[in-house]
Amino acid sequence: MAEEKGFMHIKFRRLMDVLDLGDGDKMSRSDYIARCEMFQHEMESKFLNSNFNLDHEIKRSKDTDLTYQKFIRSAREDLRWGPDIDTAIKVDAEIYSTETTRVARRMMNRLIVNMI
Repeated sequence: MAEEKGFMHIKFRRLMDVLDLGDGDKMSRSDYIARCEMFQHEMESKFLNSNFNLDHEIKRSKDTDLTYQKFIRSAREDLRWGPDIDTAIKVDAEIYSTETTRVARRMMNRLIVNMI
């Protein structure tokens, strides 16, 4: 994409390359997608401070709180259409709410890691 736009000094790297988990250029798209969640867990374990407390950060920072609330709203809408989301989760309001909160928290952790 960078080359197509004529940007010569931008190079994109896949998460697995950043984590030194292999050569992303040699892996098929379907294999890469199948392993994305594992890559995300690895990123969090490597780069997210073990003392990091998302709840504390949400209370401390208005920006973090607003971003988190937006992630929850987005997850509530997006998960409803996800083909990989179990129907049992979609039809039970309490389970669905728990799942959207879990997804939003994971999104926040990834956002925080990417800011480090």
